[in-house]
Amino acid sequence: MSQPYIATNSVVDAHKSDIYAVEACQKYTITASGDSAVTLWDNDSEKTEPITLSGFTIGVHHLSIDGFKEKLAAVGFDSKIKLFDLLKLQEIPLPVLNQTVKGAWAIKLSLDGTFLAISTVEGNIVLWDVIEDKEKRSFQTKGTFGTTIDISRDDKLVASGHENGGIYIFEIETGRMTYSLPGHYNAIRAVRFSPAGRFLAVSGDSKHISVYDIVSGEHAFQLNGHEGWVLALAWNPTGESLLSGSYDGKTKVWSIAQRTCVATQAENNSPIFDVCWLNKGWGPAVIGGTNQGFASVGSDKAVRWYREASGQ
Repeated sequence: MSQPYIATNSVVDAHKSDIYAVEACQKYTITASGDSAVTLWDNDSEKTEPITLSGFTIGVHHLSIDGFKEKLAAVGFDSKIKLFDLLKLQEIPLPVLNQTVKGAWAIKLSLDGTFLAISTVEGNIVLWDVIEDKEKRSFQTKGTFGTTIDISRDDKLVASGHENGGIYIFEIETGRMTYSLPGHYNAIRAVRFSPAGRFLAVSGDSKHISVYDIVSGEHAFQLNGHEGWVLALAWNPTGESLLSGSYDGKTKVWSIAQRTCVATQAENNSPIFDVCWLNKGWGPAVIGGTNQGFASVGSDKAVRWYREASGQ
């Protein structure tokens, strides 16, 4: 059964270069680009007036928001990480972090906003206490580029994906590797824990999405339908739907219960680099209603918003 979504708003040429990352909170949709800008788009304004967070001198490729939607982390191509207070729109200095961690690539803030998980180009994982500005713990993998990282909703597990297809899950408290998931030979681009912590969704250059059972470590099921690398994944808050963005220019919404695609959006053929959900009630101006919606960004330099078609 399909679950149609409709295009509701867009900002063409939102950035001067490719847009690599998007996040959302109730007030803002936030984008990061190769033009070195981190931009906040007002979800309550149809004109989507932008606010730019300063401080980057080189392109920015990853963003992460904490569970309280009060902190934003961003990392650039120079591997420098910046943390911002989203309420005050001010930077929270982390001088020791940027002096200590080298080759930072993917980032993820914990739900409580107290620590940051970082993957590095050497394949290491670092957990950094952003309150005390000091290392909390580090993990060693097989030494290949750490392309993506995620933290479980209960802040107990961290997962990383790597250029050689490696996928690792660690217990944060003990440092023990829980699983090294087999079967992938292409680069991993996204790993995402489901909200309830039951599943880990994995995607990459293989063009499909693999979903693993976290309790057993077994492969649970696979989602097929993209014709290009699947670069981005995002679970909706209930875990009922999984959103994906691909190099084929398509965004897809997948029903976990049905294990099938229920909606596809394809505004153009430009690669989609990242996607994020807007919860119910967020962004009535940019998505034109109170149903859940999502945003996508990519190489066409535009920000696009969509809303579930049924209801309000």
